[in-house]
Amino acid sequence: STPAKKRGCQFFHWADSKFSNCRCGKKAILRVSKTERSGGRWFLCCASGDRSSRDSGSNGCGYFEWAKDDQLEHILSHLTPLL
Repeated sequence: STPAKKRGCQFFHWADSKFSNCRCGKKAILRVSKTERSGGRWFLCCASGDRSSRDSGSNGCGYFEWAKDDQLEHILSHLTPLL
């Protein structure tokens, strides 16, 4: 007979459960700012992009929001800041 497989922890939780939805109705995605003024700060934006950029070819809604502590607290230890 075949030995039974050992099953580990089956816990699963989406990392973006506390993220807002953008105006497109999609779950916003998390990115890190790379500008000189706010470099290293996390923000949420439209997954389809920013339609305000004419040459981007994007059809996103342009949603932007600085990430709040309560949105990051459960995943902060897994995020890699800018070095």
